[in-house]
Amino acid sequence: MKKSHGIALVSVLGVLVVAIVATVLIVKHNDNQTVATGQESNISGSNSTGDSNSNKQIKLSQVLYAKKDRVWLSVNSSDNGNITRNTEIDSVDVIGNGKIISYDVSIDVLSSDDDIKALTLKDASKLSDKQLIAKAKKMNKDVFNKAIAETKASKSTEEEDEPGARQTYLNNLDKITYKAPKSGSLRVNGYDNGTSKDIVQEEVVTHDVTYQYDDYNGAGIILPDSSPEYRAIKGGTMSFKQPVYPRVVDDVVYGGISQDYITRLKKGETIIFDSYNDKHVHNMGETDDVEDSEDDSDSEEY
Repeated sequence: MKKSHGIALVSVLGVLVVAIVATVLIVKHNDNQTVATGQESNISGSNSTGDSNSNKQIKLSQVLYAKKDRVWLSVNSSDNGNITRNTEIDSVDVIGNGKIISYDVSIDVLSSDDDIKALTLKDASKLSDKQLIAKAKKMNKDVFNKAIAETKASKSTEEEDEPGARQTYLNNLDKITYKAPKSGSLRVNGYDNGTSKDIVQEEVVTHDVTYQYDDYNGAGIILPDSSPEYRAIKGGTMSFKQPVYPRVVDDVVYGGISQDYITRLKKGETIIFDSYNDKHVHNMGETDDVEDSEDDSDSEEY
């Protein structure tokens, strides 16, 4: 009898030990799953705005040098930085792995928007990144072709200052052909206030190539030396002193590096400043060293 009780007691204790070990393993497994999920990086920039990545801070250079491309939008925000569904988009930029290509979609160069309407955030919200890029590529070429057609139509009947001026102008116009934008590298510069190594201002310097058309003849009369221009704009600089706090338009979250340069984010994501320790950030010293961004672009006439 005593032996039977002993065996029963040992059996009960064995069951208890197994149960405790199993519970610990389950808890540990769940903890590991939580940690792994929290470490996932989700910076693809799709138009999804799920509730994952709550309160996730993403450094600027991490976004710009991510292997997966992200779409950025240059927009015409209001003076106080507000954006709405009717906010117009000037360019659709694709940035990834330290490179950028920019598709100008502004219709400001056109005298009529009967055939081509301005691209807005409302339009963009209905498109995936892939669709938006495809639309921007097509629109970039369509705006150019319409601008050339409008110029040709207006100059064909416009008064000329002296005989032959119109034909010379139109001949020069015929020589202009569409050129697609070219991608280029980018560089991230960081600036501090001179008293600490905390970055208080960042620059994104780009080396891509875009093309700009202008008829350059606003006198209402065709002059002998007037000629249309199609120029290559080589690079530029975007400077900002604080990232833009995320704003929501029609359930799409936008944030970025200035009130006029934004990207789609997931809910809870925020883009923040880099530090000098980050791999792709260049230490430029005090913020007073920042130069005018207009001085960093170059153009070449075609």
